[in-house]
Amino acid sequence: MVFSWKTPQVRSDKILNALVTKMRLRTKILIFLGWATVLPVMLALAIGSQISQTCIPGNPDYEKGVGFCSGNGRKDEERRKAADKAEKAKKLEPIQFGTGDDAAAWLSRCAPPESDTTTAYDDPRPPIVTRFLSYPSKSVRVILVPNGPMGSPPPYSSWRLMGVTDPGNNQPIEPKEALRRMGDSCRRG
Repeated sequence: MVFSWKTPQVRSDKILNALVTKMRLRTKILIFLGWATVLPVMLALAIGSQISQTCIPGNPDYEKGVGFCSGNGRKDEERRKAADKAEKAKKLEPIQFGTGDDAAAWLSRCAPPESDTTTAYDDPRPPIVTRFLSYPSKSVRVILVPNGPMGSPPPYSSWRLMGVTDPGNNQPIEPKEALRRMGDSCRRG
């Protein structure tokens, strides 16, 4: 069996015309893209210089909201400031633990717990007495220990934070995460 390769009979002028057409189209696209990128930059520079000269507080155009100072920028700025203010209001300031009575600090800021239990009066009393402020509906349990010498008898006047856990799985969580879970049950800082 003998193989033979046949070359297609195409006229070279057709190939040349197709290449020229493709080149012209590419050139037109490149010119368009060039102007499409240069023109907005030129406009921004021209308008930007006008805005920097006229759109400043105290300028009559700025105060009236006319010309380049049509107020769109000011409206955006006002919206941004309002959004920043709302975001700051949403953020919870952390409770300052370790400055005295952590239980009182928590309770003064957050709603009363669904259960407040202590091992202070257990018989026999454990070596490390603990107090639990539980909020099962919020998945938060605050664990506190007496603020004083270990082994001292009750009553305890102040408590310090030992940790915060999720009562569902007993995994520790950060106090900030506990405040986030508490939501509206805790006042903002």
